[in-house]
Amino acid sequence: ALAIANYKLSNLKNGNNLINQLIQKYPENPYFYELKAQMLRENGYLNDALKNYLKAIEIIPNDSLILIELAQTQINFDSNKYLIEAIENLKKASLKENENQKLWYLLSVAYGRNGEMGKSKYSSAYSAYLKGDDILALSFIKRAKKVTKRNSKEWYEIEDLENRIKEKKRK
Repeated sequence: ALAIANYKLSNLKNGNNLINQLIQKYPENPYFYELKAQMLRENGYLNDALKNYLKAIEIIPNDSLILIELAQTQINFDSNKYLIEAIENLKKASLKENENQKLWYLLSVAYGRNGEMGKSKYSSAYSAYLKGDDILALSFIKRAKKVTKRNSKEWYEIEDLENRIKEKKRK
């Protein structure tokens, strides 16, 4: 708790020292690595954050929420070096966290930066849908349809979301 309090009070050095003590005492606890990674990422230390998220995932490989945070860190790099990995981590996380708005927002960013505009617009639409903003979701659906191959898997996903929104409006 003291490590978190120091971190929240913008005392990264003390927070980091305290979390390091916890990691030393409990090296197999993935959540201490996750906390350290979050502290580091939010203070701009992306390389160190990435190492700690990877250590957490090494200990608990299928934790969807850690995978989402790892992907956010990978997306935050200025280069596209980790984009494919970020997309894969988000897709893996979506198996358990498919209704996670942050996941879909991050997918939209990653796909967009990777030049996959149809998937990016669909992900933006789904993110807006999960936030309850159906008007924005329909706007992104319209844009996604303009750049997605008709009758493809992605096309049917877009239409499915559009139909869900329209059905919801009828009720």
